Amino acid sequence: MNFATVRLLAVAAVAAAAAWGWQANRYHKTIAQMQRDHAIERQAAVDTVVTALQAAIDKHGQLTDQLDALDRTHFSEMQRATAENTRLQRALAAGDVRMSVRARCQPDASAGASEDQPSAGLGDGAAGRCELSGADASDLVDLFAGAERDAEKLRYLQGREGALAIAAVCVPQMPVRPK
Repeated sequence: MNFATVRLLAVAAVAAAAAWGWQANRYHKTIAQMQRDHAIERQAAVDTVVTALQAAIDKHGQLTDQLDALDRTHFSEMQRATAENTRLQRALAAGDVRMSVRARCQPDASAGASEDQPSAGLGDGAAGRCELSGADASDLVDLFAGAERDAEKLRYLQGREGALAIAAVCVPQMPVRPK
């Protein structure tokens, strides 16, 4: 081999090494840029998720506060109604308070009064007021108290459902059974 060929090979080797180094440098820059872009995209996705989670946590906190307020209101109303009904029952049992109802009395066929003989009282279909005994009045108070408790429970559940609807929380519906 002559010197010119060796020199040509040496120059070709140096040129190849330089081209190789330049290409490697370009690839490293491209890879580094792609890694930076990926890191930026990943951080943006993380920021979006964190923001959404924080909003969901805040919304949950507000809903919890609303439901706690509804619970406190419901509990205090139920206590007040129960105390009032208990007071009324005790007053009726003690005779401090009387309860009367409007009544229309019909003649009692088993009372022995004939149609041509008038009976005493309101047996002629006239309207009047009748005073209830303590036990009967207490039964009526119990009946009204139950209705009042049910009405308060219904108001509470409607308020709770309204708060959940405003908060756009998906509440599973009870399946409706065909009749």
